[in-house]
Amino acid sequence: MATERRVLTIQLLPEQAALIEKVARLRSGQLDPQRPVDLAAYIYNVLNKDVAACISEIQARRRS
Repeated sequence: MATERRVLTIQLLPEQAALIEKVARLRSGQLDPQRPVDLAAYIYNVLNKDVAACISEIQARRRS
């Protein structure tokens, strides 16, 4: 069974985009400004971690 894909479009101000790129570089250890950083992969990982944390919090509340 194939997983349905959704497209997420994020519009950022130039200073917001620059800040996210800097953070992604720091977190990934890719400090060379000449090499492009994969922002899609970075944002995907951040979202996955946040969703996992929310699921854990919901499960913990249900056990209480």
